[in-house]
Amino acid sequence: MNGEYLNIISLPGSFNCRPVINGKNVYSAVFRSEHNQNLRSGYIPIIDENNRVVSTLGCTEPVYVNDILQPQKQDGSTFIHPHDVCIDMDENLYIPQWNSDKTYPLMLERM
Repeated sequence: MNGEYLNIISLPGSFNCRPVINGKNVYSAVFRSEHNQNLRSGYIPIIDENNRVVSTLGCTEPVYVNDILQPQKQDGSTFIHPHDVCIDMDENLYIPQWNSDKTYPLMLERM
């Protein structure tokens, strides 16, 4: 239970599930956002070693103003309530979704 507080990574307006560390990046499933509270929303932010969102799958581009991430919005219906991110040895992503009309997990192949 000993530990040292380091900092907070702010993702305004995003309701996140379990973050996954892979190499220098952190991946997380946002199961819904403040801008779209229904269950058919969600996206996957990728955070670099400087705690900055460098990409967001299924969402608008991350924009920083005065070093503060601005709220993002889902860009369509890429994901339906994503609830986790799994990463394999080739850095392909697997996105299981909850309450998603019984869809199989999505596999996103690294290009």
